[in-house]
Amino acid sequence: MQPSNTTAASSWLPKNLISTPPPLSDSAGSMKAPKPSDINKAWGTSSISNYPGPPFLSVATKPLTAEYDFGSCYLPYPSTDDKITSFDYIVVGSGAGGGVSTATLQAAGNSCLVLEKGAYIPPSKLTQIESEAMSNMYEKGGLLTTVDGNIMILAGAGLGGGTRVNWACCLDTPDFVRREWVSELKLPQFEVNSDYDESLKAVKVRLSVNTPPTHAHNSSNKLLIAGCEKLKLPWRVAPQNFKDPTRMQCGWTCFGDKEGNKQSGVETFLRDGAEKGAKFMHCKVLKIVHKANKAIGVMVLPPANDTTSSTVPIFIACNKGVIVSCGSLHTPCLLKRSGFKNSHIGKQ
Repeated sequence: MQPSNTTAASSWLPKNLISTPPPLSDSAGSMKAPKPSDINKAWGTSSISNYPGPPFLSVATKPLTAEYDFGSCYLPYPSTDDKITSFDYIVVGSGAGGGVSTATLQAAGNSCLVLEKGAYIPPSKLTQIESEAMSNMYEKGGLLTTVDGNIMILAGAGLGGGTRVNWACCLDTPDFVRREWVSELKLPQFEVNSDYDESLKAVKVRLSVNTPPTHAHNSSNKLLIAGCEKLKLPWRVAPQNFKDPTRMQCGWTCFGDKEGNKQSGVETFLRDGAEKGAKFMHCKVLKIVHKANKAIGVMVLPPANDTTSSTVPIFIACNKGVIVSCGSLHTPCLLKRSGFKNSHIGKQ
């Protein structure tokens, strides 16, 4: 939309509904905590919109999980190859898979470097303003679509990936899906009543997955429940990874969680890995370098907002392997950029 059109459209709205949200960073690029007065302006006046914004603006609550200092675990983007220390494993992506991999490998005595193209926003710096959350915590600002533009694709971005913005629903892989993997894809490790069940259990314990005895349902859920009961259909509350699912703040965690209530990767597995010595770097992985069917490292570029580092790719070596865990959107692309030819890459 052209600026002139934007101005014309804005003139139709009350002035207090079109104010620009306060920035998450200052002129130097450092994260700063939002002021409630600024956030109230960004949400609009409740007398007109009848929407007060996130609960923390009116009700102060104590965080359920102490904020961890991930900043101390970050390595600066390198200027030359010889400034990189070789790690046992390089983990590309910091979402659900990357977090579990990092914590498990680091606990087993390996050294891990987690590479993430998105930034880390500490819980205390989150505003839970929709526009800022979409811009800073979602892939392509939440505007990613299929090629034909018919379907919106929501995917997390930044440290923790989708675990920081998904809706906390935690479901076991259905048995019929696992049987399909075993029979059609020849993956016996997913047999029902196998070690995979113990893995699921361990993950759920660490994520504090629970089914709350009472739950404050929204209007949509209430209608579904009423319909199910009228039709005599069974229904149940889905297990969730909130420490306290009764807190009002739970309904806003798709825009980040200020309280440490939602047990995302940042609160659990990534933190576990960091406490064991894992390191992190903000960068984009261009490709995996491999020789004789073995990954020996990756080539990286500076993050998109880095205007000072060289745009010449930097090589980072690994001793044992590369864990590719950058989601269903980016994993196939990275593998193809790296020259892998498996016919299943990018296919269902």
